[in-house]
Amino acid sequence: MKHFEAENHCYFVTTTTEKRNRVFVDREHCQILCNMLFNMRARGKFLLIGFVTMPDHLHVLLVPRGGTTLPEIMRDLKKGSARLIGRRLGRAGKIWMDEYYETAIRSEEQLLAALIYIHQNPVKAGLAATPEGFLFCSANPAFDSDLGLAMGETAGVEDDPGYRVRERTPWWRTTPAIE
Repeated sequence: MKHFEAENHCYFVTTTTEKRNRVFVDREHCQILCNMLFNMRARGKFLLIGFVTMPDHLHVLLVPRGGTTLPEIMRDLKKGSARLIGRRLGRAGKIWMDEYYETAIRSEEQLLAALIYIHQNPVKAGLAATPEGFLFCSANPAFDSDLGLAMGETAGVEDDPGYRVRERTPWWRTTPAIE
């Protein structure tokens, strides 16, 4: 399946485990996946807006960065997490379905609706009473996100008197309209 791509664009992505195996009921497997997400984010591969790790799938809201494409991000995330989980289990094997599904986010309203959907997913599945109470979800206060950057907030070290705050333009104002 050909995936839609536009540089500096936000995507809501869903990927599922092979045969819907409940790989991520194991907390250590969830931690491996979260570590992969945050390590890739730290290396500048994408802005991480939101995510949730469900027992048999992952939802992620991200903006590819640094010339990295969405297919490269998904390949590296799935391949790396499968390798590390396989190593932990002492066996190699397929963890993820080959495909993933993405929706290009075209407005602030769509972005917020996708983020609410992601955060409510574990509540609707009966895994937590509140989004904040689910350990492997960006609604949990233990995680930070790039939502502010995506929404156009300033970024920098405002405490440093020599630092000049640089205004950021939200991604939806820098990306050509998609017909």
